[in-house]
Amino acid sequence: MRGTECWTDHHLIRSKFQLKIRPHYTKQQPRRKLDISGLQSSDALASYRRKLAENLPAPQTNPPCSSTLNIECAWVNLSSAIHTAASESLGLTKKHHQDWFDSNSAEIQHLLEAKRKAYTSHISNPQSSSLLSWWKAIRAETQRQLRTMENE
Repeated sequence: MRGTECWTDHHLIRSKFQLKIRPHYTKQQPRRKLDISGLQSSDALASYRRKLAENLPAPQTNPPCSSTLNIECAWVNLSSAIHTAASESLGLTKKHHQDWFDSNSAEIQHLLEAKRKAYTSHISNPQSSSLLSWWKAIRAETQRQLRTMENE
């Protein structure tokens, strides 16, 4: 089909298509882990057992789970009772960040300075393959040593 303008080589294209707009998904928060190290203490273990006995439903009193989804409903009730009892009595774990960078600050600064020097010399002369290979070797060695410092 020709376009609306005369004396042009343009063609008018007519097409049909469907657009499906993706729904917006919000990122769910990761489930936090329970602090099970508290179970080694007898007081925390007794508290957990007490809260678990309070939260667990009696076997004969289960009216909402009398439908065909009896097993699924019972499992949801059981797992939620266990999880709430554990989170109330034991608590959740806290993230422990190790400050490995501060203790090795002088060594790290020396490594980063050598890497920075190699990079600036490579940038000043990008055609030199020897400077490029030197910079890549220094960069790999710096990364390797930083990882060993972090893991120690």
